[in-house]
Amino acid sequence: MAPAESYARIGTERIYDRGELVYPDVIMIFHPQVITMQKSYTAPFYSGIKENGLVIINTSDDLLAEEDHKRLADINVSVLNHDATKLALEIGKTELSTNMAMLGACAGVTKIVI
Repeated sequence: MAPAESYARIGTERIYDRGELVYPDVIMIFHPQVITMQKSYTAPFYSGIKENGLVIINTSDDLLAEEDHKRLADINVSVLNHDATKLALEIGKTELSTNMAMLGACAGVTKIVI
């Protein structure tokens, strides 16, 4: 697996910024290997996340070290472990639907879609 990073800006007003998001509100980890094998461009993977942010990880397992949990808790970042691949296989019959399950989790938790 080769790591990849993608960025999306979502808002109620027109967005003119382009390029890398250095200080995200939400980080979504689609492949647990980003954490378990440290396959991330930034170390730790949550570097730069804003206070009161959200991390969604595609796994049912708790993959974060105690130190990472403490750092995230110190800035009030919520961590959601969501087995999106399992859900994609159950409902969509293919792991290619994993991205939709991850987006659904994000939309549900953040309430960005009303």
